[in-house]
Amino acid sequence: MGSLPPTPPHILIIGAGVGGLTLAQSLTKKSIPFTIFERDPDPDSRAQGWALAVHTIFDRLTTAFPDYMPSIRKTVSHLAPLHHLPTQFMMYNSSDPHKRTGVETTSENGLLRANRKRLREWLRTNIDVQYNKRVVGLEEDEGGVTVRFKDGTEARGSMAVGADGTRSVGRSSSFCSIVCSTPIPSISKVYRSH
Repeated sequence: MGSLPPTPPHILIIGAGVGGLTLAQSLTKKSIPFTIFERDPDPDSRAQGWALAVHTIFDRLTTAFPDYMPSIRKTVSHLAPLHHLPTQFMMYNSSDPHKRTGVETTSENGLLRANRKRLREWLRTNIDVQYNKRVVGLEEDEGGVTVRFKDGTEARGSMAVGADGTRSVGRSSSFCSIVCSTPIPSISKVYRSH
């Protein structure tokens, strides 16, 4: 009698911002099951802030994301529908406002100034986000991780990834104080069952 195949992990993603949605698209491409939760009631419940500079990662996004994703350049540019205009960035030195550096898109540098709202919409392509899910607790046991929400519901997974910002509930949990001593760039924390 053969052994059963290993159970695939089920990832709980806490936060449907740029980091959480990027992870969701990458997991989709690899057919890894996940559920993504967002504390806001809907995708338009708060302003998205400044545009983001996207560069040097276009090839990685293309290979890491599913083939169904629309063109990032045509979808998220802050200049859309004026795609023929070059993207420009100006960076200021806060200690000396007279020092600044400007950059403009060329065929070599591939810069894109992404409208943050459009970027989140693009990243949400074919992703089912569960909105209005504010995390109030996180527990680990031998079988995985349980995330508890303010509405009284909970979710169970083999791992939880905190992509919910600097005021993450998971960062203050006793579990995280043991496992999460160093922040992970781009995605706040990873909680994993051993």
